[in-house]
Amino acid sequence: MPFHRLLLFSVILLIGSEISFGQSRLTENTLKLDDGSPSPEASMGDFAWLQGYWIGEGFGGTCEEAWMPPLGDTTTQSASMSGTFRMLEGGKLQFSEFFLLSRIEGRWTLRLKHFDAEMKSWEKQDEFTEFPLVRVQKNTVWFRGLTYRLNEAGKLEAIVAMKRSDGTYSEEKIVFQRKPL
Repeated sequence: MPFHRLLLFSVILLIGSEISFGQSRLTENTLKLDDGSPSPEASMGDFAWLQGYWIGEGFGGTCEEAWMPPLGDTTTQSASMSGTFRMLEGGKLQFSEFFLLSRIEGRWTLRLKHFDAEMKSWEKQDEFTEFPLVRVQKNTVWFRGLTYRLNEAGKLEAIVAMKRSDGTYSEEKIVFQRKPL
């Protein structure tokens, strides 16, 4: 095989190993599914490592996230995980979230609702923010615009794509340390 073809083939393999077909980068560390692409297959075991109480810094303050253990038959597609998030600045609650990771309409999805400090929902009563699953690897899960990764130091990195008013995206990264309850 001529060198230029070998080089091209190697680049294609390298790109393909990083991002699967049907997936595109939204930001440096977040992905999205391309239109019409199916959500990947996964099991609750692919998410169970998120379980626990995590505390870290982000959004200009202290962030806490708690993932409850999987509930339901974890050997089937019917199990779910739920949890909460809260952000404090100067010791004062700024906002919180309640979230549910489950299989909805045949695909894994993380749905959440935001609440201000007075528990008023940011979303309308029957609405929520949705992050469909894009990709799964050991200790890393990509949802559309949201990546969870357990790094080598055992810290949980949550990377969120934040949409700007001009339509582009920036990233906010929170690095959590697991804490006992």
